[in-house]
Amino acid sequence: MAKRRTGIVSIDEISKSIALLDPIGDKIGSLAEHARQAMMIAHDPMEDLRAALAVNENTFRDTLMAAHGIGADFDQIHAIAQAHILPQLNELRAVGALLEQDAAHEALQQFQMTHNNLQHIMESMREPWLDVQDIVGSFSGFTELAGMGHALASFAPYSDHLSSIFRHELGSWDDIIVPAFEQLQDSSFRIEFYLEGGFNPALTAFPNPAFQESLDKTGIRSRLPETDDDESHATELFKLLRRIERQLRKFIAAEMTRACSQAWLKQRVPPDVLNAMRKRQEDDRASGRPSQALVEYADFGDYIQIILRNDNWRDVFQTYFSSQIDIQTSLIRLNIIRRSVMHARDVTHEDLLLAWAEGQRILLRSFFEAPSVAYIADC
Repeated sequence: MAKRRTGIVSIDEISKSIALLDPIGDKIGSLAEHARQAMMIAHDPMEDLRAALAVNENTFRDTLMAAHGIGADFDQIHAIAQAHILPQLNELRAVGALLEQDAAHEALQQFQMTHNNLQHIMESMREPWLDVQDIVGSFSGFTELAGMGHALASFAPYSDHLSSIFRHELGSWDDIIVPAFEQLQDSSFRIEFYLEGGFNPALTAFPNPAFQESLDKTGIRSRLPETDDDESHATELFKLLRRIERQLRKFIAAEMTRACSQAWLKQRVPPDVLNAMRKRQEDDRASGRPSQALVEYADFGDYIQIILRNDNWRDVFQTYFSSQIDIQTSLIRLNIIRRSVMHARDVTHEDLLLAWAEGQRILLRSFFEAPSVAYIADC
């Protein structure tokens, strides 16, 4: 990724210059802001932070190893659980001093986060998370994870800025080709697919206890009302995805009913999707299971086609999701994970992060902004 070089005008200077050319005010100012955000992501302020940390990495490592009684012989810390430590308050403050530098300020600014926000999250951790063999990678990965959580709480779910952050951290899937589901059932293949799609591996490069705690402490994961402390991650994801499906279904039904009348299922659902929903309903009836309202038989794959249908997007969903690519990416990711969980496959750190990050966006968008409108069972 390109870095800013000495002698080149700054991003802020460019955006200010564009704004000064504005003969009609807000429109060009808005374009300038979009350009500024895009350029910040393109040049990656985190690279500048990593460079600043790298200068002091050896000093930090020596200090940390001495403080935690780790000898200079790295053979004794090859096991991942031993290679990670929980930094003490004074050690975090030493690193935190770097966060007040310009490079760190710009890196945190893209997440609307201050160094105090980040340090508070780090100080709250109770599981060892810092890799003494890769302090820069570990520290920057935690910073970006915390930044994503802070951005989720700071920006509208499908705003340009949050979408830019998600694309940068989780991958831009504009032209992604999703492999056959049989291949994606393999967790190793799935991880490789995520990485090839641009997923930042530093986000999940932590021991499992620390990664689980970090999801909570950064605000990326919120506790579901029906969640048990000792349940498996597959069960956790199943409950999360079920909640997202139900909420999104209510949102779609409410918005489509409001905009298109109660006959929207027959009039505005693609025929192949509608036929598949009817077949699932008939399968329930044929097997003796209680049948549900037809809309209850829609899944994530169906939601993509309903939302992105030209007239539905134009009349209803563009207002909420802004970008077809972004909502499509969210739903494709959730559909991949849902099908994997349903088939009792291994749940990876990457699955958890993608499900919670994308799930939070959809839940925030659909839960707080959808009016309450009932739909007819078989319209």
